[in-house]
Amino acid sequence: MTADASTDELAGAPLLAAQDANARLVRILDTADDAIISIDENQTITLFNRGAERIFGYTAAEVIGSNLKKLLPPKSAHAHEELVRQFGASHVQSRRMGERGTVAGRRKDGSEFPAEVSISKASASEGLTYTAILRDISLRVKADQLLREREQRLRLALSAGQMGVFQIDETSGIGQYDETALRLLGLPMTQAESPAEFLIDCAHRNDRETVRARLARARQDGGDYDLELRVPLSGDRVRWIAAHGFCELDAQRLAFRTTGVLYDITDRKAIEQALEARVEERTAALRNEIERREEAQAALVRSQKLQAVGELAGGMAHDFNNLLTVITGNLELLGLRQLDDKARDLIRRAGQAASMGARLVGRLLTIGGRQRLQPIDLDLNEITRSMTDVLKRTLGDAIEIQASFAADLRPALADVSEVENAILNIAINARDAMPGGGKLVIMTTNKSLGPDDVVGETGLRPGDYVMLSISDTGTGMPPEVLARVFEPFYTTKPGRGTGLGLSTIYGFAKQSGGHLTIYSEVGKGTSVRLYLPRADGSRIAHAHEPQSPIEEGAAGETVLVVEDNADVRDVTIKRLDTLGYRVVAAANAPAAIAILERRDDFDLVFSDVIMPGGMSGFDLARWVRANKPSIKVLLTSGFTGEIAKSGDADPVDVELLRKPYAIAELARAVREALS
Repeated sequence: MTADASTDELAGAPLLAAQDANARLVRILDTADDAIISIDENQTITLFNRGAERIFGYTAAEVIGSNLKKLLPPKSAHAHEELVRQFGASHVQSRRMGERGTVAGRRKDGSEFPAEVSISKASASEGLTYTAILRDISLRVKADQLLREREQRLRLALSAGQMGVFQIDETSGIGQYDETALRLLGLPMTQAESPAEFLIDCAHRNDRETVRARLARARQDGGDYDLELRVPLSGDRVRWIAAHGFCELDAQRLAFRTTGVLYDITDRKAIEQALEARVEERTAALRNEIERREEAQAALVRSQKLQAVGELAGGMAHDFNNLLTVITGNLELLGLRQLDDKARDLIRRAGQAASMGARLVGRLLTIGGRQRLQPIDLDLNEITRSMTDVLKRTLGDAIEIQASFAADLRPALADVSEVENAILNIAINARDAMPGGGKLVIMTTNKSLGPDDVVGETGLRPGDYVMLSISDTGTGMPPEVLARVFEPFYTTKPGRGTGLGLSTIYGFAKQSGGHLTIYSEVGKGTSVRLYLPRADGSRIAHAHEPQSPIEEGAAGETVLVVEDNADVRDVTIKRLDTLGYRVVAAANAPAAIAILERRDDFDLVFSDVIMPGGMSGFDLARWVRANKPSIKVLLTSGFTGEIAKSGDADPVDVELLRKPYAIAELARAVREALS
């Protein structure tokens, strides 16, 4: 990857973020069951979500740009248009439309349907925008109509005497049932006179105790009572019966007499159950929507955490890498002197510590999605196989490694070193979760994911991927741990882990255009899946491709070093001098230009990216290309995020050497730039 390509990607990050936010909003709108429609002041349709497509039968492409009349019955279109105008002129911001909040809609096939509509308005530079949320209430209207019809029939039945009556004489314990009561209870006329407990015996076995207790309380307290019971019919069918009655004292007999009225409520119960089922269905849908939003919020919080770490790392990286450059440079220069073995060992140990610091900064930048990756077309099977020996030595003999590689695996587009780091880190985590030994299963496969495949996987987008799965048979993780595994610095291994392993892999996967998921259950192990974008297959790069040799010695060239940090500038001059180059230094870009305007003997300008004086290294590179085209340019930076901050809208083809660098890297970069 060239430096200007990385610049364009980083410079476009805000636009991509805005587009991604807009895409998430559109996806949220498209998950709604209700129709969401927007129109402008001319009542031209500007938004038409999937709920609207389902309800009206039109696609968004068929209606966007059309007048709202297309969705209204002709007889009500004009009146609706006037209502919208009046609403627009009023001070009210939102309201319900139509008579009691309902209007009529027209589908693509010409059929009409009732709907509930609420409308709101918002002012914009181009005028008022109206947004309506519409719900098809055909089923509810039909249910209400059916309920009214049932109740009307019931009233007719009652008025015609179609209600059963029973009366129980508490003294004799005998009940009298009329013909309708017997019919409702499914009994013959021969049982018109039956024991007082007969009504209880006719009830469904699960309702008998309730009926018995309610009648007993009515006899004790007197007054009215209401109850509902089921009467078993043939097969598994039941008839719902409502009983309304009262207990009164017979003054002549000085005893209670229980009277009621029975009527069939089976149809009403069916409607109630249907409505309850619909409510439960809507409640479940709402619960699912809430869960999806909570997942999206969790993903946003995680993203914000990673962004915060990236910003923190970016603020530290430039200065920290300058310090590391000074440390490593002076250590290397010191190592060139005649020293005893003890002194050389101290230099070596200090150099190793500086290298560890540089790797730590690199990991922080990866977490924040700010590392300078070098994605290439790679064979994930080959890379995984090449690490088998390393994994065996790392995991030990107690852990069995099983591998399954897809024979038709497509090439992936990713940074080789980051992929290798991901495999090693995941395997080490698996080893720690299997202290008594176990099995590690590695698998590669092609994955083509559609919208339904990514439901519940926030951050995983539909598309073509190459997937690496690493599973273990270890202890697994509880939900509270699983929810935090991608957080930077979170670790379950105090004293042994930095908490940067999985968060680094997650940052690398997201920056690469892929994703990382993890599934775990206590006692059943853990499975980590790394999704990498599929490459076009134009070139398969093999792991650790040998680089062509290059002559790194100086040939008497003159280099202009441009660096605002005095310590870094000093060590750079000494390094280049050691390599055999003639060196001139400048503290910033304007000073460098002043020198270049006076002299024509420079072969290379070696400049930092971000410097004081109003000009960046990219600005200086463009000036050199325009005014001194024979002079080569090499830039260096301690933080690739600086490229985006430079506001480099006009790309320039120039190499970039990442700080901190060893003298060998400097020698090679200078020779490549000069050649």
